Order: sequence, then structure tokens, then C-alpha cells
Amino acid sequence: MLVVFRVDSATQIGTGHVMRCLTLAEALREQGAHCTFICRNHPSNIYSLIEKKNFPLYLLKNPSDCTSSNDNWLGVSQIDDAEETIEIIKFLKIKPDWLIVDHYAIDVTWENRLRGHTKKIMVIDDLANRVHDCDVLLDQNYTNCWNKYERLVPKNCRVLLGLEYALLRPQFINARQKLEQEGRHSLDYRKVFIFFGGVDKENYTGKALDILLELGDFAPEVVIGCQNPHHEVLQEKMYQFPNGHLHVQVDNIAEIMMRCSWYLGAGGSITWERMCLGLTGIVIPISDNQIEFSNALDSDGFHRVIRDLCTEELRKNYQNYILDLSFKESIYKSYLLFDGESTIRVVNHLFQIH
Repeated sequence: MLVVFRVDSATQIGTGHVMRCLTLAEALREQGAHCTFICRNHPSNIYSLIEKKNFPLYLLKNPSDCTSSNDNWLGVSQIDDAEETIEIIKFLKIKPDWLIVDHYAIDVTWENRLRGHTKKIMVIDDLANRVHDCDVLLDQNYTNCWNKYERLVPKNCRVLLGLEYALLRPQFINARQKLEQEGRHSLDYRKVFIFFGGVDKENYTGKALDILLELGDFAPEVVIGCQNPHHEVLQEKMYQFPNGHLHVQVDNIAEIMMRCSWYLGAGGSITWERMCLGLTGIVIPISDNQIEFSNALDSDGFHRVIRDLCTEELRKNYQNYILDLSFKESIYKSYLLFDGESTIRVVNHLFQIH
């Protein structure tokens, strides 16, 4: 089976789209599929990770612009992007079994133009705010229901909704199996896992470290991406935490999570990965698309959301939630939401349909 991914990363776009596509690509390759990536050459991208995983990568020309608005994330018009993508597919002399698109700036306009150059189209989305021409749509959000997409996709489109289709990397599946065999270590509330996305342009990570330093004796395990512009500043801050560590673009993030007792960070795809391991805590949505599902998980008792990352808010929620019995209940509830089979479910659907 031949699969082509169309996905981007950049400062404004973040790294999560590429990371979840890599997760799916690796799972497809395990089942014998051949995967290729097509990405636009945005600045501050993480495409080296695609090459590191030994997937062919073809770059579209540099964008003319990439603003903070989702609609402009392509950096060119959808028509121009579609034509460039078609040229690469023609160059490869293939007609992919699947063209998998993960991009907030792509909709039916782009997909219609690619229809004749691929057998099937899959869209990965979590906004439900635009029309698609696709055969499969995947939305792994917690809050989704079919009626959000009913008028946005063709009638014969197979819609995969919810956490039973969450794209979890193999390391999280393996870590979960280890938890099932060995159980969780006793809680040490000093050990907090901090992650505010692969880029964290606004430096929420630095703000969180400053507040933790005020609140007490913590041993934070901090993870950032290779494109984080505040790397050196964060490294300096970590000297104030003799038992803490700063990790940059790591391959063993599940192992690091397993050493921690609670979470402090953003929403996004990391939500499903940490919940799979029963790691819960305090969430600060850092983009509009993280707000709805983060709040829904808060309402159902899976974590605690705060909108303002400040000393008083963090102190209050640490004392009233992390140190409370309800926190242990959240750990158990989060863990039970997953069974470790979600990624392979998606793969199986793609093989069945093609």
C-alpha cells in the first residue's frame, strides 16, 4: 500500500501535526505500507525527524507568508499548494492508495484538485469548521460526536471519532504494558512533568518554572522541542532545580512521564499520551483548538484546567487538586479511557477500505 502524507510544521503551526502523522506512518509501515511525506519548507520546522525515521521527504517551495491564522498556515493559496503537490506525485510516478492530509488550512478546495491523483483521501482534523472531500476523517478529540461533521464530509465518508482512535506512539503502548505488569510507583509530588508544545513561542515553560520555584521544592522533568526559541534561558533556569532535568526533542518521552507524579502543561496531542499512562494534572490551553476538549475533560474529572498561569492559580490548584483525593481518582479514570489498541484500529480501517 502506497501512502502520501501532506502535513506541515512551523512556529505558528507547531509540531503536533507532524508528530501524529509520524505515529500513523510508523504504524502503517509496520503493516507493510510505504509512506512518503510532502511538506512546505516553513522556517523552524521539524522535518529532520521525518528523515530520521527514514521516510522519503519532498519539500514544497518556501512560503510567501504564514500568519497566526489557521486559514493562512499554508503560506500560499490552496490552489497553488494543490498544484505543487500534484507535481510531486507525478514526479514520483505513483497513484497513492491513500493521501493523508493533516492541515488546518486545507479543505475541499484542495482535496477536489487531488481527487484524480490518489485512490483515497483521509483527513485528520479536530476543528470541524470546514467542508472536506474525503473517504475517511479522523478526529481523536474527547468531545466529538457525529453531528459535528454530518454536513462537512460526503455521505459515504467513514468518520473515526474519539479516543478509541487516538494516535499513540509505540513507546506509550509499551509503557502502558509495563504499568499493567509492574503497577505505578508511589506518588512523589515533587516530580512534575512539564510540556507546553514543541515550540512554546510564548515561553509558558519559563513562566511555569518561575512559579514552581516560588511554591516549593520541586524536581521538574521539562520537555521542549528542538525549535524552542527559549532553550538557553530555560537551561539557565534549570540550574535552580538541582533534581530537575531539561530534555530536548527526546525519543523516550513516555519513560520520562513514568518518572513523574503529575502534569503541568498545554493541551494538544500530549493529552492522550499522558492520559494513556494515567498521568494527569493541571492544564493550560495555549491555543483556541485546545479549549473545548480540555474543558470537557475538566468537567468530567480527568484533569484541572486553569486559564491564567500565575502563582495564585497554580498554588490553589496544587493544594486543592493535586494533593487531594480527587487527583488519585483522576489518575485511575484517565488510565481506563484507553486500551492501547487505538492506533492499530486506524491502520486496520485504512487497509480494509483501500
